[in-house]
Amino acid sequence: MPPSLEELILDLKIQVLEEKRAELCKNLTAFEHFPYLRSKYILTLEDEEVIKQELTSKQKNSKFLDILIKRGPKAFDELVKSILEIKTQVFLAEMLNKTYEEKRRMLQVINKDSKKLATSDEACSKLEPFSQTTHPVPNPAKHNMASIQLNVDTLSLPTPEKKQNIVCHNSEGIEHSELVGRKTQKQDSYA
Repeated sequence: MPPSLEELILDLKIQVLEEKRAELCKNLTAFEHFPYLRSKYILTLEDEEVIKQELTSKQKNSKFLDILIKRGPKAFDELVKSILEIKTQVFLAEMLNKTYEEKRRMLQVINKDSKKLATSDEACSKLEPFSQTTHPVPNPAKHNMASIQLNVDTLSLPTPEKKQNIVCHNSEGIEHSELVGRKTQKQDSYA
């Protein structure tokens, strides 16, 4: 069974920490967040010792992020709260929240589109297969078509069908496209 939308949204928080790892390793001061994150049971005393053993601040921050990622989405939320509480690196909290919100909105759009796709699958199952025929194009030089005057009122001609490509899935779940015709409204000018 595929993951639910809620599960995917929670995973986004972990993805954001990974995606923003370079900026966080460069700018974060991990040790400032130890007390807060320990009080929220995100970090342990052992975690702090492991982080402190790293030589450079970037290595410490990287180890810090590794541990937070293992703790799950709640670690993301608590890190952002800690950053906001300390108020020295608010730009990092803003960056994390902005990235998360962009990804969350995108996921919700994808989810909404997948529901529409399921509806189009039902419509596709009712369609007849589309067959494409080709017609030879007349050679104007051979038939001297440039000098032919048809004297036909083009507004009285039948409206052409506009073909719309719909993505469908067959019974095995394999994606394919169907062209579906629908009448278009007559227009006085052509684009």
